[in-house]
Amino acid sequence: MADSSNVNVINHTHKKAEQKSANAPKPAADSAKGSLHAGSNNNRPDAEGIIIEVIGKIKTPIMLSILKNIIMNSKNNNMKLFAILTFVLFTQISFACKESRVKIQNQSEKFETQKKIIDVLNTDLNNDGEFDKVFVEQDEWGKREIIVSINNGTQFDIIAKNNFIIGCATCGNQSGDPFINLQPAASGFDISLDDAVYSFSYLKGEIVLNRIDFLILNKTTEGIEEEHLIFSTKDFGLIKLSNFTNEFVTKLINSKSESSNNQSNKKLGESYQTLPYDKQIDLNSINFKEINSSEIKSLEEFSCGEINVRYLPLFKKGSVDAILVPQDCGDFPYRFLLLTIKDNMVKDNLYVEGEWFEPEDKENTLEVTNFKVDTNYLIYVNTNGKIELYKIDDNGMFIKEK
Repeated sequence: MADSSNVNVINHTHKKAEQKSANAPKPAADSAKGSLHAGSNNNRPDAEGIIIEVIGKIKTPIMLSILKNIIMNSKNNNMKLFAILTFVLFTQISFACKESRVKIQNQSEKFETQKKIIDVLNTDLNNDGEFDKVFVEQDEWGKREIIVSINNGTQFDIIAKNNFIIGCATCGNQSGDPFINLQPAASGFDISLDDAVYSFSYLKGEIVLNRIDFLILNKTTEGIEEEHLIFSTKDFGLIKLSNFTNEFVTKLINSKSESSNNQSNKKLGESYQTLPYDKQIDLNSINFKEINSSEIKSLEEFSCGEINVRYLPLFKKGSVDAILVPQDCGDFPYRFLLLTIKDNMVKDNLYVEGEWFEPEDKENTLEVTNFKVDTNYLIYVNTNGKIELYKIDDNGMFIKEK
């Protein structure tokens, strides 16, 4: 006879197994209507679940509408799943291309804005004990900009910019680099260029212009001579760095030239000869004017050792005065030079009238020179029948025509 306790254990275990089996989840094929039957592979994903999941993740209304139309027009779940996979693949490729284009565009924009700093000056502009920054920035095309930033203790705040003063890397003389350096000054900083020094200072939160020193190179008979044109606030008033333009510089220089020319006219007089001029000077009847040789730079070289220089105003071309000056202090009493004067300075000289000969043989060596000037300011110098033609350039230099 079997042990009843063992029977009870077996029956109890069998019941638990049946109960466990009954509570176990049913296969996907039995629990979902319209589920995808995929042959003998029971690990295939639920097509309807995939569809629902994909639709839930689409955020763009247009894309969602397109996908819904695809699903509604598909005849069964297999076609729906195929359509969804194709759609997802297409959108992924599209997004990848768009992302690539964005990256390329961002890289291009980054390249276009690449700049380098070519000089930096650390100086306390506003006297608060903190070093401020003045720097010159250049882009890939060579364009320059000067930037001034004030240190407020936690960061630097830009208070002024200008892209006219330096301009570019090839804006100097003979297309060279005009920029030399930035230098600290007693009240601010200096911008040194090849032909000028601009001095700026800090004033009530602004960077203002204090002084300009222009370097002018003058060609003289002895070579190149330097001249400085100095301007201060009494000449140009209050000019902010951010408002500084090239037109301002041009007007400033022109005003100085006009002032110098007017001053020169007053000194030399305005009794000019009428052009065309074609006369021989009569030493017995000529009425010379006189001027102190110190009033015009380099004029004393033609004064024959006298304080005053005798001269005859001949003509004026633009800002250049032309005067005849006798040189009768040498071996020949009849000898005249034509001098050009600009900005109260002798620019050039040309022998135009007189006589020269060997003292021992005047009859055979005599050279007689005279000249005439036409209405175009062309100067014809005739020496014993040989004529040479000259013109005067804007700087007052005599240029021999070939």
